[in-house]
Amino acid sequence: MLTYIDLGVQIPHYIGLSRAELKGKAVVLFDDEGHALCDGLVCNTNPLDCVDNSILGADDVGVIIMNPTDNVISRDWENTLHRWPLSRTKFDGHTLAEILLVHHNATREVQSHRRLLGKRQYNTGRMCAPRPPGKKIWGATEEHARMLASEDCCSGRCCQVFPRPLLTSIRKHYFALPFNARKLIALSVFQTIQKHEHNGREMVIVEGISICIRAWMNIYMISRAQFNRNKAESLMGVRSRDHGNTGTKKPRPNTVQARATLGVLVEGRADAMPHMTRTLPTGEKIGTEMLPVGTTWCNLLEEVNNLDKDLGYTPISMSTFSRLHRQHYKQYVIKSPGDNFSRCGTCATFKDLLRIHTKNTAGHSAISNASLRHLTLQEAHRNSYYKDRILSRYALNEALCIIHDKMDFGKTALPVFAHKNKRVDKYERFPISIAGMIAHGHSDVNYAHYVLDMYPSDANFTVTSIMKLLCQLEVQPVCSSRHIPISTIGDPLHDALVVGAEKCLGVLPLPPPESIPPNGLPPLLLVQMDNCSKDNKSKYNMLFWSSLTAKGIFREVRLSFLIVGHTHEDVDAMFGRFGQRLKIEDCHTLPDLMASFMAAGEPTIVPYLIHEVADFKEWVKGYYDETGEDRLIGHSKAHQFRFYVNPKGVPLMQYKVYCTDPSWVPEGGIALWNVDPITKKTMFPPG
Repeated sequence: MLTYIDLGVQIPHYIGLSRAELKGKAVVLFDDEGHALCDGLVCNTNPLDCVDNSILGADDVGVIIMNPTDNVISRDWENTLHRWPLSRTKFDGHTLAEILLVHHNATREVQSHRRLLGKRQYNTGRMCAPRPPGKKIWGATEEHARMLASEDCCSGRCCQVFPRPLLTSIRKHYFALPFNARKLIALSVFQTIQKHEHNGREMVIVEGISICIRAWMNIYMISRAQFNRNKAESLMGVRSRDHGNTGTKKPRPNTVQARATLGVLVEGRADAMPHMTRTLPTGEKIGTEMLPVGTTWCNLLEEVNNLDKDLGYTPISMSTFSRLHRQHYKQYVIKSPGDNFSRCGTCATFKDLLRIHTKNTAGHSAISNASLRHLTLQEAHRNSYYKDRILSRYALNEALCIIHDKMDFGKTALPVFAHKNKRVDKYERFPISIAGMIAHGHSDVNYAHYVLDMYPSDANFTVTSIMKLLCQLEVQPVCSSRHIPISTIGDPLHDALVVGAEKCLGVLPLPPPESIPPNGLPPLLLVQMDNCSKDNKSKYNMLFWSSLTAKGIFREVRLSFLIVGHTHEDVDAMFGRFGQRLKIEDCHTLPDLMASFMAAGEPTIVPYLIHEVADFKEWVKGYYDETGEDRLIGHSKAHQFRFYVNPKGVPLMQYKVYCTDPSWVPEGGIALWNVDPITKKTMFPPG
C-alpha cells in the first residue's frame, strides 16, 4: 500500500513513525542543495526541547553529528548535538518531514473509524454508522466544482472562469494536508494580497491565475467569519499550530495556546526526579519533575495569561488551568518546604528579585528574561548529557558514557537502622562512603564503589574509582560470570568487613541464555561529573583525563558538568531509591548494605570494596607546571572539557564555558604537561 502526499511523492505506509519513535534512528544529514554531508543519530524530537539557546520548534530535530569530513563539516562537531531541519534529515531514503506526515495521516485514518461514545471514550469493536460526507469529500467532487459557477463573486466573474480541473486538484491537495499546514495557507494569503491597478479590488494569485478574495474563499471553502478571524490573527503575528487532538472534542483556541505555553514554561524549568513517581490517569507511572524554588501554580497561571495576552488570546480560568495540569502535566510538582534536595542559588535570587520588583515594569521584565535564559541554559546542558547517553547506548564500539557521583556518607554509616534507637545512637558508627556510577549500555551498567571514610574525598579517590571502573568494564559482566569482585586480601580490617559477602549472590538476576564475552573500551570516553570544583575540577583531575589520551587508552575524553543547582540526574535517582530502602530495612554489616543497594537498581548494581587509594597527586608531581605562566588556573568556570592528542603527539586540553558555545577554545589547545628542555618532548611519569 502506498500513501500519496505532496507533489506525488510515494512513501511506503510502514515507514510512518511518530516523533517519539524517531529517537535513536540513524539518519543522513543534507544541505540546502540536497548534498549528503554526514551521518547522524536522532536524539531530541520534542519541539519544546532546547539544544542551544532556544527550543527546537516544529521544523527541527536534535541530531548527534557522526563521521563528519573536514572539507564539509568541522571535526570539532563530531559526537556533538546540533539542531537540523526535518526536511534535510533522511531516514531510509525519506525525509523526517515526509515520515511524520505519513504517520499523521495514518493516525487520522484510524481515528476516523472509531465510534465516539460520550466525549472521550471509544468503542473500536465495530465500525460506526456511515456519516454524511463532509466538505473534505464532497468539496472535491465534480458536482460541487460545477456549483462554483453559480457564485457571484465580483464583476470579473472569477469563480465562473476558474478552470474546473484545477479547482478539483487544489481542493484534493488542500484537504489532504494536516491542520497546521491548512492553517498556514489560510494565514499566508494575507501576505500576497495586491490591489487591482484599475478598480482597486483586492486580488491574489492562485496557480498563476489572478482572482478576487471572494473567489479565493470559495475555492478553499473558507467562510467570511473564519477569513476575518484569520486576518486578525495574521496582523498579530500568530503562526499556524496543531491543537494535538485526534478524534476528540476540540478545545477553544485560548485553551490550546495555554497548554502549549504551559508546556514551554514547565518542561524547560523542571529537574528530573526519577526515583519519585506520579501515576497518570491511564495508570502509567512516570518520573516526577520538580519545578524550581519559588514556583507556584498561581504564578504560572498569571504568566501563561500574560504571555497569551500578547498573542491576542483571552485568559483562561484557574479551573481550566488545573485541568490542563492534571491531564497533561501531572508529573510536574512544586518543591515542598521540607524537601531535602538542594536548591539553585541563581533561581532563588531571581525569585527574591521578582518579588521586590513591580510587575509590568522594565526591571521586572529584565529579571524575568534573565531567569528564562538561565533555565534554557540548564536545559541545554541536560540535553547534552542525554545526547552522550544515547550515543553510548546505540554506538557501543564508538563511545562510552559514564556518570559518576558520591552519596552522602551520613546515610550509610554502619549499622543502619530503619528506626532510631536511643540505646545505640550514642555509639560511634562505622563510616562508609559510596560512589555510584552508570556506564550507559556497557557491561553491567550500574556500579557502586564502597570505601572506608578514612580516605579523603579528593582527586585521588576520584582517579582510583574511575580506573577501577574502567577495569571492571573490560572483564566479563557479573550478570554472566556470576562472580562478584569481593574477596579477602589478607588485611584484617578488610577481611572482617567482607564476611558474609556470599549473600550478594542471591540478589543477582537470572543469568542470560548465552554467555556474554568481555568487551574492550571504545575510543571515545564521555564523562559526566558532579559540579564540585574541589573533587572533580582540580588540576589533578584534568591531568588524569589527559593521561588517558596520552597513554593511548582513549582517543578522546570529554568531561561535562551540569549547571550548579540543576545536577539531579539518573545517578541521584539511584541513590534516592537506595535511601528509600534504608528507611524500611536494617543493614548491620557491609554485605547487608551492598545487597540492599544491589536490589535498588535495575539492572543490578555491582558492588566493589576499594581497599587502597592511589596517590595520583604524588605520581604526577614535577611533571606539570605548578608556578610558571603556563600553569592551569581559572578552569573551574568552564562546564565542558576536551582532552586529545594532536598529530605531533602532544596531549592537549580545550574547554567550553557553556555547551552552547560555538567552538572549543583555545584553538591550539592547552598543554598540561612539562616539556623536556633537551629533547623537546612531553614528559610523563613512569608507569
